[in-house]
Amino acid sequence: MQEPNWGLLIADVIKYTIPALIVFLTIYFLGKQFFTQQTQQKILDDRMQHRDKSMTIKLQAYERLVLFCDRIDVVNLALRLSSKDLSADDMMNAMLISVQKEFEHNLAQQIYVSDKLWQIISQAKTGTINLITAAKSELPSSASATDLLNAISKKMNEIKMNPAETAKSALRSEASQLFNM
Repeated sequence: MQEPNWGLLIADVIKYTIPALIVFLTIYFLGKQFFTQQTQQKILDDRMQHRDKSMTIKLQAYERLVLFCDRIDVVNLALRLSSKDLSADDMMNAMLISVQKEFEHNLAQQIYVSDKLWQIISQAKTGTINLITAAKSELPSSASATDLLNAISKKMNEIKMNPAETAKSALRSEASQLFNM
């Protein structure tokens, strides 16, 4: 019996093992690189999807706050609440309650806007309330709702600044910045 030629046996093992090892390592590193890229792409896609959802929620908040400003605008309040049968006191109370309810209804929107913008929104509410109460304070106790609305209109002309319009302008400005990111 002939003894195996160890040199040939080792050469045969090396001849088959090294190419297999090279193929294995190539597949391993290419696969690793592929899966790393896939993972990074998935993370990027998730971030983009989250950003899109965030943008949608923020835009809805801006829309709601614009609607809030529109609803507390003294002209719109007057149209919505006007009644010839009301006294100035009743009309003022109805307007103040409406402004407060609208504000409370939209209070949660502050988490979607900047602190500065929320301050402007709060100032619009306060400015509207102050405008209504200042106009009422100049009227006699027997004044009608129509008298109050005329006094409010006069005050609006004096101050030349509608608090709700100021807030809407700030809302439009901040919302437009979202699109320039």
